[in-house]
Amino acid sequence: RAPSDWHCRIQTARMESNELLSNLDLVASSGVVFSTQVRALLDTSLVLLKNSEKFDSVRFLGKIAGTRQDYYIAQGLGSNHLSDRKYFFSMDAVQWARLPEIHPVLQATCLKIKSRFTGSASHEYTVVEPAASTAGSVPADVIAVRKEDRKDDGTINYVTIVTEERRLAALVYAIDHEAGIVPRGAYHKSPTGQVEPNQSFEGLSTADAKKLKSYLHFRHATGAKKSEDGDKSIDFLDSIADDIPQGSWSLQQERGCAVIVLKSLLWPGLVAFHVPGTRRFGYVYVGTATKNVDLAFMLP
Repeated sequence: RAPSDWHCRIQTARMESNELLSNLDLVASSGVVFSTQVRALLDTSLVLLKNSEKFDSVRFLGKIAGTRQDYYIAQGLGSNHLSDRKYFFSMDAVQWARLPEIHPVLQATCLKIKSRFTGSASHEYTVVEPAASTAGSVPADVIAVRKEDRKDDGTINYVTIVTEERRLAALVYAIDHEAGIVPRGAYHKSPTGQVEPNQSFEGLSTADAKKLKSYLHFRHATGAKKSEDGDKSIDFLDSIADDIPQGSWSLQQERGCAVIVLKSLLWPGLVAFHVPGTRRFGYVYVGTATKNVDLAFMLP
């Protein structure tokens, strides 16, 4: 019976992988294009990743470009899709390595680096920033890569050595937190707090799919306004309609309204999609991991 169960899991994972990669065709018109060879490699390696790590689901999140080599990014989801997540990167779309967890203090330091990724996970960056009163609240692994530089005038700077692997983790987490979205109703929250795919979700109607408020950030609510319907089992996430600045998203109808495509203007290169009346949705990022920090000044 065990071999049969294993074979069933392999078939299920391959079906999900095929659907995941076929969804890339829905965003090809937005410039998200991968070669046939890369797609074939991802098709196999993502199945292996899901089964080796015993994930409930695996998502391909896209590619971050480096000056010498690119990083492919994937996300593994456990039984609770909102809180049980792990992120992975690959240089060749075959072998996947887990991205490290990163403390918010170190993430903030990583986000201050403005140069391009090199494509070497062991590459080191030196970040110099004014000292802040956080010494007592940071863990030992942050203190280990940071030292104080005291100037003659009494000012103190932090000098932090950051590997590209940690910087990559910081950017992937930031992009997913600020621009990873799902259609309203795609996920259900049980009374015990378990967040899992909503089996009764059959897709948004064409009319609802054209509205920004029908799309929600797939993260723990940050305190912003949530969807207004009042169904607590599905309205537990922040709506992108409330994002600041207003106008952070571009919604487009393609293939005669058969596909809805949403582009993040805050993270250029992030493209989300949904096929109304179906369970097909997702998002993918392809770019240099450069945030448009001037967006508020560019909008009318």
